[in-house]
Amino acid sequence: MNYTHFTAAVYFTAGSLDHVRDWDRFQQDFAEFERHVKVGKVYLEPFRSNLLVERETLQRFKAFFSEKGIETAGGITATTDCGPSPFHTLCYNDPQHRQRLQEAVELTAELFDELILDDFFFTTCKCPSCIEAKGDRPWEQFRIETMRRAAEELIIGPAKRVNPACKVVIKYPNWYESFQSAGFDLEELPQRFDGIYGGTETRDPRYTQQNIPRYLSYSLPLFFEQIAPGRNGGAWFDLFDSYNNLNYYVEQAHLTLFSKVQEVTLFCFDRMAGTVYPSLAGFALEQTDKILGQLGTPIGISCYKPFHSKGEDFLPETLGMVGVPVLLTPEFPKNADTVLLTADAAQDSAIIEKLKAHLVAGKTAVVTSGLVQALAGRGIEELALWRVSQRKMPVNDFAIEMLMCGFRHVEQIPEPILLPVVEYGTNDSWPIAVGIDGCQSAPVLLETTYGQGRLFLLTTPDNFSDLYRIPPRVLTAIRQALKGDTNVVLESEGPISLFLYDNDTFIIESFLPHHIEAQITIAKQSARLKDLQTGVEHTGEPTDGGTRFKINLEPSVYRGYGII
Repeated sequence: MNYTHFTAAVYFTAGSLDHVRDWDRFQQDFAEFERHVKVGKVYLEPFRSNLLVERETLQRFKAFFSEKGIETAGGITATTDCGPSPFHTLCYNDPQHRQRLQEAVELTAELFDELILDDFFFTTCKCPSCIEAKGDRPWEQFRIETMRRAAEELIIGPAKRVNPACKVVIKYPNWYESFQSAGFDLEELPQRFDGIYGGTETRDPRYTQQNIPRYLSYSLPLFFEQIAPGRNGGAWFDLFDSYNNLNYYVEQAHLTLFSKVQEVTLFCFDRMAGTVYPSLAGFALEQTDKILGQLGTPIGISCYKPFHSKGEDFLPETLGMVGVPVLLTPEFPKNADTVLLTADAAQDSAIIEKLKAHLVAGKTAVVTSGLVQALAGRGIEELALWRVSQRKMPVNDFAIEMLMCGFRHVEQIPEPILLPVVEYGTNDSWPIAVGIDGCQSAPVLLETTYGQGRLFLLTTPDNFSDLYRIPPRVLTAIRQALKGDTNVVLESEGPISLFLYDNDTFIIESFLPHHIEAQITIAKQSARLKDLQTGVEHTGEPTDGGTRFKINLEPSVYRGYGII
């Protein structure tokens, strides 16, 4: 009893296994869980927070699930039970920590043919021994090199010696912008492990310290697939910090599945059992499974994020929340027609040369004000006469569509947005959209040319989520600049996301708290839309070179369509 297009797994922590005293009650709890979720696999965790579960206990659980025809795998969470951080990561210069972790790995590899590391295989330790071992190296470099050695010496090597057939998988968390600061390595370690996995938790986007846009639940698995093609095993999410709005949990489930992952893991059984979450998960998985077979491969605008880079945190996902179908890539996308570059791209010392070649070839690039600021004095001046000043401007009014020297449309918002003021050469660049305060304006979207290519500058507000409040006409201009060779453009307010696939299908979802009539323009004359859930066909209205459709969207409800 599995889902058609993916496997659903559930994770059991070491504590939940160790604390089972009433076996009959456990079986009843799991039977109730299975009533909602079609469980095809379980991860049984021998080690977490210095607790190492007894071999006999692990064997009993393994036998129970094997008899039910459910696949079993092992899991390890490399944490200790003491320390200043709420997550208490291990010290990889501590012999006792190293020995304890290796013992856990060897036990897990002996019992299971698959071992996954929960996303705590990192270090933030600053004990005296780590300070001495670091020397003059930056913390990022020291921690990445430390974790590379630990992976070989304590995880991969011991697991393979005990069980050569054991598949060893590293799971990465959702906070990818800060990976290097904790020793997470996306450049080398994915090639050393047998597979990778990803955490797609976005939780409450407002009242959590990470503030991760919900689009990440979709985009992160696709980024990891770029990093380890064919070896990205899946994604998992949890129920934490979604208690005030259960929609956040349901969204994590279907957004993750929109990425076409082969496996989703629910974390974790002891937290979910006896609550509403199994029924929520089961509903989301069942409903999304019904349309996944009609979707092709996800496509979108390539956003270059070099390894170990950090710039404008989660800006690509924020743009994803306003209808720009952004896909991260760790390599400069030479074959892409349009590329998006945020401040992260400044990590690449050759970025100016790559951008120049892209434009000379007649292609399009959109760069953010953060990248222009980061590249000041590094050659960006050759491509465009742009300078991010130290001035800021609060804007309530936005103007769009230049007609001679003025603008055709002006729209207002209730509360101002704070924009950095970008200075540019008149007539060397043309403002497509601006924000206005008094008798002054600040560009939101600029365009210039270089060679045969088009270069746009997107000015981002200090608070990235203010992009959700930008008027629809301005958002549509941004979407048009980032359209590339895709044939679907959203023409509505945000936050609304658009998920595109290579077989002329797409999904649209609103994250607004109220109903909305969204507009979609298809670059095809006399196009029709087929609802992937109901099979009903819809006709639209002709527009310049295409067809426009109006789609009614309820809060937290998605719609899937095929273009015919």
